[in-house]
This record gives sequence, structure tokens and C-alpha cells, in this order.
Amino acid sequence: LDVARGVLMNYSELQFILAEAAQRGLITGDAKTYYENGIRASFEFYGLTLPAGYLQQQGVAFEAGKELELIGEQKWISLFYQGMEAWFDWRRT
Repeated sequence: LDVARGVLMNYSELQFILAEAAQRGLITGDAKTYYENGIRASFEFYGLTLPAGYLQQQGVAFEAGKELELIGEQKWISLFYQGMEAWFDWRRT
């Protein structure tokens, strides 16, 4: 039996989904923690080392009032090479 191989959802995507849900008050949990876990998992998935200070730099740091925008942007970056998922998510938001 031939099976198509691919990634349906990786850990970073799950963490960004949880971050968005927590930020919207749909689940309990810390949105910032999920967000930062998503970024770390994305770097790890691609075999990259997270640069020192990356999570604290402007445009990445979890900033009040911009949380959903930041979550969406980092999720979009993490979905690079994941087929149409990034486009679908951009259209959803």
C-alpha cells in the first residue's frame, strides 16, 4: 500500500493555535508561553538555532495590544514549506 507522506500539523503550529485560543479567552493557559514555545519549535523543526535575544527584539516580543498580530506573523513564518496552510491561515485572519 502506497502512502502519501507529509506533515499535517507540526508542534509549532499547535503551539500558535493554543496561543491564539488563550489570547482570545477560549482556553486557559498563558498565550505568551504558547507563542514563545511555537517560535522555539519552529526553529527546531527547521534545524536552526534560536538567536540570542530573538524573543525580546522589536516585532517579535509579545507586546500588549499586538498579541494576535504577532501570533499570526510568527505562525505564518513557521508554516514556510507547509503547502497552502500559511495562505489559508492568512485568509482566515
